[in-house]
Amino acid sequence: MLFPSPSEENQRQKCLEGHVHLPLARIDSYVSKDGPIPLFSSFPGQSAENALAHAGTRRRSSARRWRWSILFGWTARFLVFAIILFWSICKASRSTKQASGGITRRLSYGTTGRDEEMARIVEQCLEMEEDLGISASRSPSPLNTEPSAKIARLVSMLSEAATAYERMTAVVSMSYDPSTVATSYYQEEENSFQQALGCPYFFQHESALEMFPHTSSWLTPIGNNETSPAPNLRPYACLTMIPGATGTQGGQGTASTTLDNTGMPHCEPSTSSSLETPPPPGGRTKLQEHLDMLQHPYVNLPVLESNVVPRLVQPAVIFRQVHATTLSYYELHNLRNLFAKEKLNQQEADVLVGTIENLAARFWSMAQRGFEKTSPTFANATLGAYFLAFDFIVRAIQVLGDSMQLSAWWGKFVSAFKIDYRPFPQRRHCRVSTRFQRELANRLLGALKIYTTGRTPPPEDVVELKRMLFFSPHSPPVFKSPQWEEWREEDDDFSCKIARLFHI
Repeated sequence: MLFPSPSEENQRQKCLEGHVHLPLARIDSYVSKDGPIPLFSSFPGQSAENALAHAGTRRRSSARRWRWSILFGWTARFLVFAIILFWSICKASRSTKQASGGITRRLSYGTTGRDEEMARIVEQCLEMEEDLGISASRSPSPLNTEPSAKIARLVSMLSEAATAYERMTAVVSMSYDPSTVATSYYQEEENSFQQALGCPYFFQHESALEMFPHTSSWLTPIGNNETSPAPNLRPYACLTMIPGATGTQGGQGTASTTLDNTGMPHCEPSTSSSLETPPPPGGRTKLQEHLDMLQHPYVNLPVLESNVVPRLVQPAVIFRQVHATTLSYYELHNLRNLFAKEKLNQQEADVLVGTIENLAARFWSMAQRGFEKTSPTFANATLGAYFLAFDFIVRAIQVLGDSMQLSAWWGKFVSAFKIDYRPFPQRRHCRVSTRFQRELANRLLGALKIYTTGRTPPPEDVVELKRMLFFSPHSPPVFKSPQWEEWREEDDDFSCKIARLFHI
């Protein structure tokens, strides 16, 4: 039996162990930068350690690929879900905006007693919504939701619309008079600015202006389609009062606007019948006998019933700290309802005192923070709010008299309002909106300076300023809110009454 030589046995053993000895000179050629490269890794003769290492590497690679596939899958699902959710929200929001009607959130302006605190809390919530920019304008709804009241309101609206349509048809038919063609070039600019001021429609037409002798030279044409106020005349007046009209209280109670069962204003019969009796022949030359601007609901003053003694105003209530950033519709609506009455009883007089205290406290806190007069566009919102507040406070002084105790708080109160600014300069060439903003700011500053003395401006100025705030498309956005719709209706009713009186 032949046995292999020792040299052959050693060579076979080395082959089985997978080791090959190379000369030292050739070992460096099989070493890479990342480490040694196994020479016979794919042969069955490789070591067990190398086989296990390669198997572990393959398992880790497959596990990593599996984890990445799961991550990508969930990411894709999340993106699809987010897109579907965003699309659903947008679609729901759009359908909500397009839906007819809607739930209207509106305060009850006639609440008294313990409901005042709850209403004030709701007002503060509304103010916070406005500050955060999440409030939305809502169309007003009738205060009375009974079917009979709705039907009566609808009939009244249709009747007013028919009357307005007939009047408009008559005015349009008159506008084709050949004698008026020559002046149409300058009337177009005048009418555009009168609309910017918020004047009622019948005051903008030439046939209506003929009834007011002081309005014939409001605006005189100049070059380049510009208009300028005529000398010695108050600029851009919607309705010019005749000399002799004063702000005394004696002529205030002849005709007034009161609230009916639905809470909407309506005109009561006048005791003096100055607006109900048709004008006699030659009435256009004696307008002062038939048109009393003091009867306008914007400047109306009620009187106290006999034996009514209002309680005294408390200065401590006025100068308390109130969280107020904007004007309060609650106090203003209460005051509007009270001043629309012809007479005030004891309870209404006490409510008037309390509402004036709350209104003064709110605006005193607002005035403590002040405002920066940057431009008329931004200043008019604050100046307009000051104007409405001072108008009610000073008119309450005329109604309540000594019960206001002005000597105890008036000086400190008015000192908080910084209104000693120079007027905004007027520019010759500017847009209608810019000219309106400057005109409104200057007139508001002038009216506020009069109010701080405890007196009221001329009634025609007060009416014109409120029309500019509530009717003009260029007024601050806060005064375009549906909350002021009752103010607009009051002026419309008064304007329609004058239109029917003169058959415009």
